Amino acid sequence: MCNRIGLQINSIDSGLKADVFNSIVKKCAKDNISLVVFPGGTGSENSYQYQDSAVYAHIHKNNIDSLIVTSETFLREHLEEHLLEEIPVEVLPETDEISDPDKVLNEEEIDSVVGKHVSFTTAVQPVPCVSIVENNLGEPFVAADYREKLSFLIDHMVNVHGCKTFNIVAGDKENYVSRKYLSYCVEMLSSYGVKIQMDNIFWGNLDETSGYGAMIYFFQKHLMPVDCIIALDDDMAMGVEQFAKSHNLNIPQDFKLVGMGNITRSRFNSVSITTLDENIDNICSCAVDLANDLALGKEIPHKKLMPVTLRFRQSCGCVALDDYATNYKNEKGEDVPF
Repeated sequence: MCNRIGLQINSIDSGLKADVFNSIVKKCAKDNISLVVFPGGTGSENSYQYQDSAVYAHIHKNNIDSLIVTSETFLREHLEEHLLEEIPVEVLPETDEISDPDKVLNEEEIDSVVGKHVSFTTAVQPVPCVSIVENNLGEPFVAADYREKLSFLIDHMVNVHGCKTFNIVAGDKENYVSRKYLSYCVEMLSSYGVKIQMDNIFWGNLDETSGYGAMIYFFQKHLMPVDCIIALDDDMAMGVEQFAKSHNLNIPQDFKLVGMGNITRSRFNSVSITTLDENIDNICSCAVDLANDLALGKEIPHKKLMPVTLRFRQSCGCVALDDYATNYKNEKGEDVPF
């Protein structure tokens, strides 16, 4: 019998999420691994869609052998559930209802006490997981080894394209990876004499609406024009481009734009996106291998970093806007066709 791996993901219909889903489906099919997908949002994305995340209640050992986690939010919730499951029934706090042996409980009070007992005694065995997001929570992960190439990308924008002023569209302020990427990006820009102030940073949510909202913010704060906007995620870069298109701004003439991820859409966009390619296929393939090892009860490494590459396209000016044959220029400056 083949192992059954779970995939916990916000959605499977666009951007990076779609690429992750497709890569993992392809790998599991190739290796004859059963895959159960749990696409339920984050619960906080939209207050009217809180029911979507109800599907996550089915992530337990009765249904899957191991789990691939795609978000730091999911990982934190997963760990919190583990902690809850480890609390023995004996440490349940006494309630007013049961502290007085002579008190008669009504039906509602009885249900409350029984409900607490059931919630602690019926907890299922936690599922071992591997994350495709770097984390500092002690859980194993496989992620992009981005530092060297991000440095190369910034050098390219400064020394090849002459960019001197930058705005940055970052990810969630509470997200460990977002803060780490941003910190390194600011550090590298500083090494070229480019000082990034807090006002030049917009904290987004790794989606297109964040990129569009970032542009509104930059204009309201009189932080435009700049030479370059760095979006620390390709989905957000798409939102920046959507704003530019709807406000008669031209990329790369009015400002240059770079992203991170190399999602499928980044190469087919109306202005193709210069990006740091995290090689999602390789990361997801490795994650499936590690999750399969977990399902077999094997030990896996705490972290595994995968190599990344750079794709220079139209949004930085390396590929002409009327060139529809070139996918990207590589780091050697060579044209790579579709």
